[in-house]
Amino acid sequence: MPNNNKRSLNEIITEKVIEQMETAGSDWLRPFASIGGAPRNVVTGDYYQGGNNLMFSMFADCHVLGTYKQWASIGAQVRKGEKALKGFKYGTFEKENSRGEKVSSAFASSFAVFTASQVDNIPQWVIDAFELETDREDITSVISSIDEFVGNTSANIQKGMSPCYIPSQDTIEMPSRDFFIDTADGSATEHYYATLLHELTHWTKGPGRLDRKSGKRFGDPAYAFEELVAELGSAMLCARLGLNKEPTPNHAKYLNNWLSALKKDSKLIWDAAKFAQAAVDHLFEYQPNQLEAAA
Repeated sequence: MPNNNKRSLNEIITEKVIEQMETAGSDWLRPFASIGGAPRNVVTGDYYQGGNNLMFSMFADCHVLGTYKQWASIGAQVRKGEKALKGFKYGTFEKENSRGEKVSSAFASSFAVFTASQVDNIPQWVIDAFELETDREDITSVISSIDEFVGNTSANIQKGMSPCYIPSQDTIEMPSRDFFIDTADGSATEHYYATLLHELTHWTKGPGRLDRKSGKRFGDPAYAFEELVAELGSAMLCARLGLNKEPTPNHAKYLNNWLSALKKDSKLIWDAAKFAQAAVDHLFEYQPNQLEAAA
C-alpha cells in the first residue's frame, strides 16, 4: 500500500484544488477538439435544442450529426463498429379519455446519432456547407511512464468519440491523441493524460475492483458525486506520476461545474477525496514494486 507520505500528498493536492476552486471559476472548456460549432442535423440543418444541444456539445467530436438512415439518405455510410450518441425527443399527443374528452399526454423517446467523423463517403456539398475539416496534427508528447502505469492495470481502453467509462462493457473510451488541444489551463499532453487518468479512476468503481456505487444518469446527484471522485483521483495521479507538481485550474473548474449540481456543498469535496484516495491506492496495487511517481 502507498506510504503515509503519499497519503499526505493526496491530502495536500485536495487542499490545493479547493483553494483553486475559490478563484478559478467554472468556465471549464473541454480540452479536446470539436469540429465546428453548435451541433446541427446533417439533413435538416437545424440546430439541436435543449438537453440534446448540451449533450452533443459536450460529448460529440463534431458539430454535424445524423441518424444512420439520415447519413444513408445522402449517400454516406456510418463505419462498422462506430458507437452512437443518444438523444431524446419530448412532446405531447392527444387521446380520448373514458368520457370521450381529449386530453394531452407527454411522451419521451430516444434516438441514435453519429457524427461526421464516424462516417465515410460524405458528399462534398456537405463538407462545404458545414465547413467540415477533419485533419488534425497530434501535438501531444508520449510519457512512457504514465502509459506503463495505465497498461499495468490491464483496463480495456478503446477509441471513442468522447472520454468515458462504460460500466456495462467494463470499457474505457478515449478520443485519439490528436483530438487534444492546448488551452490556457494546460498543454495538450497534460489534458490527454489527465483525462485518461480521470477515466481510469472511474474504472476502479467496477465489479471485482472497488464496487463503488454511483449514479447512471447525467444530472443525477450520485453521477455528479462520481465526477468529483474521478477528477480528484486524476489530480492526485497527475501529481503522483509527475505530470503536474500542482493541480491545474482545469481540475478546479471541472469540479466547480459538478459541485453546482450538488448545490455547492463544499464538504462533499472531502467526502469525494476519500473515495479518490481509495481509487488511487487501488491503481498502485497493479504496479510492480509499487511504482512511485518521478521525483
